[in-house]
Amino acid sequence: MKYAIPLLTSLLCIYGLFIIYLVMLFGEVVYTPFLILATFIGLGLFFIRRKTGSIIILIASIAWLFFYAERASFLFLYDRQNMGRWIFVGIPIVLAALLFILLYKSRQDSLAKPFQMKFAAFAILSILSLGFLTFARKTHTNEFNCWYFFEPDQKEFKITLAITPEHLLTTTSHSPELKALVLKYGLRYEGREGIYCPETKINVVTRFKKITAVAISGFRNSNTNYEAILPEPVELDLANLNGDKTTLEPRFSIGY
Repeated sequence: MKYAIPLLTSLLCIYGLFIIYLVMLFGEVVYTPFLILATFIGLGLFFIRRKTGSIIILIASIAWLFFYAERASFLFLYDRQNMGRWIFVGIPIVLAALLFILLYKSRQDSLAKPFQMKFAAFAILSILSLGFLTFARKTHTNEFNCWYFFEPDQKEFKITLAITPEHLLTTTSHSPELKALVLKYGLRYEGREGIYCPETKINVVTRFKKITAVAISGFRNSNTNYEAILPEPVELDLANLNGDKTTLEPRFSIGY
C-alpha cells in the first residue's frame, strides 16, 4: 500500500504524458494536461502530507475515470471493433480504478473501518456510467465542402455536403438568410454549376448514437480567407437528409 499508491500515480502521469505526445502528433484538442497536473501535485504532496496528497490523488483518479469513461463510451457507440483505441483508453481507466480502490482501502484502514469492495466497485461503475450518460446530449461540429444549387423563382434550393466524393449528403433548404450568405460570399467557377462554400461548419446534436439535429452555422471563403457566419445556425430537415450520415458522427480524440 505504501509503495503501490505512488507507483500507480507515477504510471498514470507517465501514461498521460505519452497520450499528450500522441495528441500533439495528430493535432487534436487535449484536456489531459489538467489531469496530469492534478495527479502530479497529489503525488508530490503525498510524500509531504500524506492525507492531503491522498485526497488530491483520489479526486484526480475520479476525474481520470470520468474523462476516459467518455472516450470508452464513444468507442462503445461508434467504434467497438477498434482494439487499438480500446487499449489506449482502457489503460488510464484501469490505473485510475486501482488507485481509487487503494486510496479507499487506505482511508478505511486509517479509520479502523472494514474495507467494502462492493462499495468501491459500485462507486467506480457509477463514475463510468456518468461518462456514458454525457452522450444523452452531445454537440459537435464537422466541416464539409458544400455546393448550393439555386433555381430562378424557387425558394427551395439544393445543398450537397461532401467530405470526399464517396462520402456525401444531399438536402434542401428554404432559408433566405443562408441563401443570401451563400450568394454574397460563395465561390463560383466558370463551367461548373452551383456555388461552392468550403469549410462549411455543420453543427450536429446527438442523443447517444441518434442524430437529433443538424444545422449550418457558416463557412470560409478560401479566396479571401473570410469566415462567413450566420446570425443563427440554419437547421436542416433530418427527414430530407440523404446519403452517408456516418459523416455526421463525432470524431475520436485520444486525449479528451
